[in-house]
Order: sequence, then C-alpha cells, then structure tokens
Amino acid sequence: MVSWRVVVCDGVILIHIRVYLIPLDLPGLHGPLVAHPRERQKVVLHGRKALAAFLQDTNRSTTAWARCPVPCDQFESFLNHQPDIRTLSEIYGDLPSPTIDPSTFLSGTDPRTQKALRPALYWESPPGMRPLYAYQRRTVARMLQQELDPGVAPDPLYIPIHGVQLEGCNKVFYLQPSTMEVLSECPLRAQAKGGILCEEMGTGKTCIVLGLIMATKHQLSSPEEPLWDDPDRPILTPLALRHFLSPQFENSRQVVGINDQPSNFPSLVEILTHFIRASPDLIKPSGFDNSLKDCLPDHLWESMAENHPFYHVFERLPASLSSRRRYHDRGPRKVYLTSATLVIVPRAILEQWNSEINKHCEAGSIRHISLDTGPKARPMPSAPILASTYDIVLVTHEKFAAEKSRCGPSSLHTWIHCQCPFVGRTRVPRCTCHQRQNVASVSPLIQIRWKRLVLDEGHVSAAASNLAKLCQELNVERRWIVSGTPTRNLMGLSLGHFSETIDKSPTPDDPDEEQLSTIDGELVYPSDGSKDPPRLWTRVDRDDLAKLGEMIAKFIGVPQFAYEANLFRKMVAAPLLDRQGPAFGAMQVVSQVMSQVMFRHQIRDVERELPDKLPPLKEKTVSLKFHPLAAKTYNVLQAGIAVNAVDSERKDQDYLFHPSQRAALRQTLEIMTQTMFWRSDQTILGIEAALERSEEALEVAHSKGVSESDIKLVEEAIRVQREALEDKIWTQVMHCENNAFVVRGLSSALRDAWLKKDAHLFEGLDILMDPDRLFKLRDVLLRSPLISEHDLIKEGFVVAEEDKLIAELYEESQRRVKRKARHDDGGAENIKVKKFNTIEKATVEELDQELTAAIRRRERGEVDGSPFLSFEPAASTIGKFSSISVGKSASSKINYIMKKIRKHVQKEKFLIFSAYPLSLAYLEDALKLAQVRYLKYTSGIKPHERQQSVLTFETSEKYRVLLMELKLGARGL
Repeated sequence: MVSWRVVVCDGVILIHIRVYLIPLDLPGLHGPLVAHPRERQKVVLHGRKALAAFLQDTNRSTTAWARCPVPCDQFESFLNHQPDIRTLSEIYGDLPSPTIDPSTFLSGTDPRTQKALRPALYWESPPGMRPLYAYQRRTVARMLQQELDPGVAPDPLYIPIHGVQLEGCNKVFYLQPSTMEVLSECPLRAQAKGGILCEEMGTGKTCIVLGLIMATKHQLSSPEEPLWDDPDRPILTPLALRHFLSPQFENSRQVVGINDQPSNFPSLVEILTHFIRASPDLIKPSGFDNSLKDCLPDHLWESMAENHPFYHVFERLPASLSSRRRYHDRGPRKVYLTSATLVIVPRAILEQWNSEINKHCEAGSIRHISLDTGPKARPMPSAPILASTYDIVLVTHEKFAAEKSRCGPSSLHTWIHCQCPFVGRTRVPRCTCHQRQNVASVSPLIQIRWKRLVLDEGHVSAAASNLAKLCQELNVERRWIVSGTPTRNLMGLSLGHFSETIDKSPTPDDPDEEQLSTIDGELVYPSDGSKDPPRLWTRVDRDDLAKLGEMIAKFIGVPQFAYEANLFRKMVAAPLLDRQGPAFGAMQVVSQVMSQVMFRHQIRDVERELPDKLPPLKEKTVSLKFHPLAAKTYNVLQAGIAVNAVDSERKDQDYLFHPSQRAALRQTLEIMTQTMFWRSDQTILGIEAALERSEEALEVAHSKGVSESDIKLVEEAIRVQREALEDKIWTQVMHCENNAFVVRGLSSALRDAWLKKDAHLFEGLDILMDPDRLFKLRDVLLRSPLISEHDLIKEGFVVAEEDKLIAELYEESQRRVKRKARHDDGGAENIKVKKFNTIEKATVEELDQELTAAIRRRERGEVDGSPFLSFEPAASTIGKFSSISVGKSASSKINYIMKKIRKHVQKEKFLIFSAYPLSLAYLEDALKLAQVRYLKYTSGIKPHERQQSVLTFETSEKYRVLLMELKLGARGL
C-alpha cells in the first residue's frame, strides 16, 4: 500500500511516496495473493523480484518519512544489502561459539529433564570420566540441552528488518528474502534432537562425544511418536506385558492379541524388575549396569537382564482403498529400547576410539563393544544383547554398510507371541525368539530403537552409499554427525593461528629462502584499490550446499527441512547461487541455518582458554628454485598454453580456458602442480608434435595479422620447445618414470652397465641414475661386499636385460587390453603409484612385530631403545667402492624435504601430506636411499594396513616419517 504527495522545493517538483508493507500475519488479513494457477508462478516470481528491487531503492530514514529533502549521503535503504563476499567456509568459521546461560538453561523443562540437565552447569566432567576443558564442558552441556529439551527456535529462513524508526515505534518485523513475505512475529520451528559436532580438528571431539554418552548413560530411548497405529506406546517388558494388571498393559495385550489373563498380582520384586529396566535413569546411584549385578542374587540379576524393554510397531495401512482390500495384517513387530549409543567410525580410527575410551573413562565405568569385518572379527550379537549389555556399540563403516542387505524389517511382523520358559522360579521368560529364522535374517541394528547415533567422520552421510541409506533407515532418537570437515571445503584448520605472533623471518639454516609478507597469519597480496565485486558462488559451493542440505534434512532430520524435500535447495541454496551473486538476505539465512545445527567453538575462544596448553601453529612459506630439468618441463607446459591462447584467439571451445574445457584445464593444472614437485612423462608432453603445432600456429598467426605481442609469444614458445627437444639429457629423463639422483664416483664401464640412459650424454656432467637401479646396485654391494668391478659390471648388464624384459611384457599387456600410448594419461606413472600403494608381506609382518614390541615397551614404561634410524652403511661406503656417492635429486622440493628430515629426524617425527600420491611415491624413493624408516597412509592401501601404520607410527620410535594422502588427513588422526 502506498500514499503519495507532490512537493515543490526550491523550484523543484518532488514526489514523496510512502510505502506501507502489510505483514501477512496481521489480524483480519485475507491471505496471500490470489492468481490463476497457470499464471501464479509467473506473476508471483516477477512480483517478488520487482518488490525486492523497489525496496532496495526505498529510503527508510525519518527525515524522508517526514517528506523533507534528504541528501544522498543520508540515504538509508529499506533493504540494506551490504556486499558480503564471504565464502561458505568463512561463514562456517564465523559461527558463534556455544554459550550456556544458567538463568535460562533449565527454564520450561519438566522435573525429569531438569534432573538430567542440572549437573551440566556445575560438573568438571560427567560421572565416571576424567575432567574436561571448559570449552568441552560447554559443548557437552549445549548438546545435552539439544537432545533433552530441543524445543522450538525462530525460523532461520526469516531475517529481522526495521521500518522507519519513528518515536515510540521501533518494532522488528521478519522477512523471508526468497518470497518477500513479511511477518510481524517470527515463526517458531521444532528442532531436531541432534546436530553436527564440528569442533576444530585437534580439540577433542571424541572426548566431547564420550562426555555426552557418560552424561546420559542411564537414559533409555523413548518409543517413537506413532503416526498411524496405536497412539499410546507404553514401554513394555516381557514381564509387564504378560502379568501386570494396569490399564496400559491390559490394552497392550488386547492390541497384540494376547488373550491370557494374568493369574497373580505382580510382586514387589516383579514391579521393581520392570521399573529398573523401563526407567533406569531414576535408579540411584548407577542405574542398570554391572554395578547393580554385585548387589543382587544371581537369579534376580539374570531375570532382570532377560527383562528387555521394548514396544510394538504395526505396519502402515496402504493409502489406496484397492490396496487395503488386499492388505493382510501380519501383526506387530518388537522394537527393543536401549540406553546404548551406536557409533559408526572409519576402520582406521576404531582402535583410537577404544584407546580414548580407556584413556578418558574410569575403569569399569562404561561397557563397549567393537564390531568390524574380517575373518577374525566377532559376529554381530543379537538385538537383545546389543540393547542391554553395552553403553557404546562401535561399528566400522564397512561392517555397518554390510548390514544394509539385512535391513528388511517386514519379516519381523508376526502374531506369534513368545512362549519361552521362565528364568528359574521367576515369571520372566528366557527368550530365544531372536534365534528364529525370520528374526535372525534381519540385522540386529534394525531391531533396536537406538538412543543415539553418532556418525564419526560424518561427511559420508551425504553420499549415495549403503552406509548413508542404512543410517536413514535406522530407528534413532538422537542423531549426531561428528566431523571437523562436514563438507569438502568446510575445514577447520585454524588451530594455533591465534595463540601468539610467530616470527616468520628467515631462519639461520635457510638464509636464502624468500619469505612472503604476512599480517596476522594471512598472506598479503597487492591491491588495486578497487571495490570488491560480488562473489559468484561456484559449482564447488553448490556441491557443499547440497551435501549440507542432505545432512540437515535426511540424516539429522530437522523437521522443517525433512518434511519438505526441496525446501533447503529452494530457500537456502538457490539464493546463494544466483548468477548475479548471492541475493539479498541469502548469506544471513544460510548462517542462521548452520548456527542452529552446528556446534563448534571459534578457535579464538578455545585458544583464549588454553594459553599455556596449546602450542602455536607455525607456518612457513618456502620459495625454492626449480631444478634446471624441472624448469624446462614447466616451461614446455607453459609454451603449450601460450600457443593455444594465440591459436584459438582466446575464444570458442578450442580455448583451454573456455567453460567447456574445464576438465582439460583441471588436468593441465594438476600436471603443472605435479611438475613443480617432479613429473616425467613423454606421452603427456608430446614435445615433437607440440613443436609442429606451434610452428603451424605461427604461420596462421602471421596470415591473420595478429598482434606483435602474440607473435612474440608464439616465437618464444617455439624457442622453449626446440631448446627442450635439443637437450638430450632432458629427453632421456622424460622417458624415465622416476626422479633421478646424482651419482658420483662411477667409472665409465660401470656407467655403461648400470645407467638406463646413454652414458655418453653425461661426459663431464653429474650422472643422473634411476633410483630403481640405485636400489639394485646397493643390493648387489650389500650381498657381495667384495665383488670385483668386472663382476659388478656383469650384474649391471643382467639388471638391464631384466628391466628390458619387464618393459616388453608391460607393452604386450597394454596391447592386449588395447590401450594405446597416446590415450594413456601417464601409464608408467600409474604403475609407480600402484607400486607405492602396496605394502609387501614382509613389511606387514615387520610392522606387526614392531607394533607389538612398542606396545609392550610402552606398557612397561620403558624408553624405546631402538634406533630412530637404521643408518646402515650406504652403497657409497661398502667394500672397495667407497668412492661411489649419491647426491641430490632432480626435484628441489624433495631435496628440501630430505634436508629437513636428515637434520631433525632423531628428535622429531614427520607427517608429510600431499594431494598427489605420485609425489609421495617419489619421496618414498628418497627415503629408501637415505634409509629412513617410514610408513604409508594412502587410499590405495588396504584399510587394516592403514590402521596398522597409524598405530605403529604412534607407538614406535623406529618409524619417523608418515607419508599421508591429503584427502585422508581429516580422518580423526
């Protein structure tokens, strides 16, 4: 609604228009816009965009409302759309830390909930657990509140707005930016019993989860709210269902078809047997666990243990009348209740969970079981055993996903009731019904109403896998995702950034290293002073948003998003992905949505509380010069890009940077990145063909009359390519899949025998030898330290023949599978990566022995007396060939890394990450030559071998280096 008035001011005619926005929830309003269904979408969509544009140009200052002229610098837009160029990762980092207000923490809760929540305000840790840090206690308390009293919260899809600030009128209204719907009161939405625990990596997420479990150890899961069957779902036990006389149990017997009437009134012992199992959290001091076993006679404990709490669920009636006519009611199925928490963990950190439980929980205070796949793994216990015997059930991702094939609960429905014999002289049945075929064929995980599901490294919950599907099918009261990296680009990597200012000047041992200027730990780049344009969200952002939406709607089950499948995509993701940049309010909406489900402390708050306990994070950017051979490879790649730019005229699909060439561009950038470490592959470079194309491109450029700068660019590219092609050493190195090392002290005859390349090329120069040949040379010298030079030469020619035969066999295998070299993107390098991703059987056995010995030494409190390095005499000091020495490699990065390892390896351990397994494979060769003991942790290695590597690295002083693939770096290590 508008009103307008014409005003003449200093000879200028001004039209003042007052805009009145009517909230949709105003009493007496007749509802939203009415339009014909075929036209509604077009009309409403156009109207929303027009209204948003109009309100951004509307002044909400009191001066303008009074119809007085307003200077431009006093213009107050009604929709104050300040540019927000933050990324999703930056929004994630800005989420507020959990806070606990004691004055409101218990308000509005029932006495039973208050009893469970009140200790969280005062304890140093939950009972039975060692003390937690203050920030960990806050997170546990906030998660506990979310589980026990989720209540309602303001709808995160609405943002607060203000109208004209008139005297006595300062009301806040609420706007939904996507629909432009204005309300006078913000809607309230039910919250989920769970969320995403995404504390910074290294801050103890496992300890926080253990604290939550210990705080609620005796709470039994509640029956799910019925949607279609009996509205009253009491907690039953076998004893109560058969023999108790109260109306709720009488009604349950009628519903499930039990016609037998109780013969005797239940005794006090029987009432307590039922009460302890149905309400263990009300039993002091310790609920139903092993401590109660010590207080009871054996026959009472056995009857109590067999009295498993459960409730009944009926099948849902078909929706259509025709289906209902054919419907056959198969009866109820039993769903066991439990106080246990189901924790799904990657296999690599299963033992870490066991270790953390033993470390942070007092002995005997918690009952847990670990379930994994494999020939030696224990079988999955039955549902009654899982539900009643354990507080924590640890299941690996692999074991859990394997249960998907056994998740058909329909066979559990039956009208057949338990007729099992009683336990001794009690009236509690010793039930063996779970051994029936129709029950045993269904996964026990499906037969239980779990109190809590914790998915460690829970970013996998958004994948279309058996694990994710089974997570959604489980019957769970409270759901938590635990991950420091909820999506691929939401990574907490700031721990230590704010501890103190780090001196980043060059260190004495690296006087030639160039340092980039920094401010507060951030790299500083030159600015042109221009205003930041709106940031366009990319496909990567879209993928992150899609995964986040899957977690919120499908795994956690936030009611608002779970009930409407596309709500997150329409109201949260789509406004952020607008082609013109994020729409008005979109950044605030996604921040509000994330803050309601994500629990994490800002790292500043953590470091402020732990100033003496948290070491500072030291970062150092090291600038290295290319090795001449690597520089030539890099220049050849750059030359190809330059020729492509000129030849394609920087347009259309032939241009490498055209949107349709994203895959090719990504591959090119990966090759260039790998080249900066080391890469040798003549099939990728194709230097001769590239030179021909460049010369043709130069002729075309002259004929088209392109600019002089482009002509010079192609000429320079041709010069670089010719220079590389004429360099015989470079072309020979490109035919070798390995990173060569400098070897000195070889006679000409030994060079001819042991070099893969033409030995005459190295006359007067450093000899570059393939590491495979170096290893074989060393093996020969170790095996026969007194070998003569003549016999060593013969061994070299034998090795050369063996290598030639292996190469011929490989080429033959390639022909059999019809893989031509021009279509192979790095065949030789792929072989090297495959070799890197294997651990020899002898090495696995050695790791087993070392791990066992290291654990025994640690248990006895002994200092590991084994040497850090087995500095055996290298090939250069064996026998009569002491003049042979091995120098640096052809990779500047490998040389720098090995320099640091040699200097500090006796006092420090090294974690070396790389996104490229090929880089780790090259580094492995250098470690072998230096005889430094190392371990590998990559996606190509079997899971149990990865787990063994981590445990060995943690416990043994013998292995000093762990080579790790970057994408596995967030697996709770």
